[in-house]
Amino acid sequence: RLHRPESDDTRWGSPSFSPQAWLNASLREASSRPPDAGPAEPLGVRLSVLLTKLQLQAADVDTAMQEASLTLAHMAPSVAADVGAAQEQARSTRGELAALLEQAAAIEASSAAAVREIRQVLSFQQAVAAAGSTLAHADQTLRALDAAERSFSRGDSAAAAASLS
Repeated sequence: RLHRPESDDTRWGSPSFSPQAWLNASLREASSRPPDAGPAEPLGVRLSVLLTKLQLQAADVDTAMQEASLTLAHMAPSVAADVGAAQEQARSTRGELAALLEQAAAIEASSAAAVREIRQVLSFQQAVAAAGSTLAHADQTLRALDAAERSFSRGDSAAAAASLS
């Protein structure tokens, strides 16, 4: 591998690199050498060197692309397995969520039934309490009537009227 100056290497990685512009700049640089710089390199030799540099850079890019392709090709099975596992987890999670929603609906339905039964029991308790109150009132009325009837049978109408008020 030929040594390439660092300034040449930095341009190669740029997305806006133009080989044509690079060649033209290199040729201008070679033709604009100061006279005291020594004998100029023949144009054919300079073009050959530049072509070799371009070929080396193309080979480097090709090697990098092959290495990246191999890396991706080696990663593909594990990535596919990971995607498959993620899809399976998503399916499993959806199934678990559906089961939880069904349980929530069943709990809600049983809660509604329990609340309905509690309401019925409370309603029955209120009816029993009302009946108990009515019976207590009827018992008081019967006692008052009994007292009034006893008072009438003794002939005491004032006591009979007092027991009914």
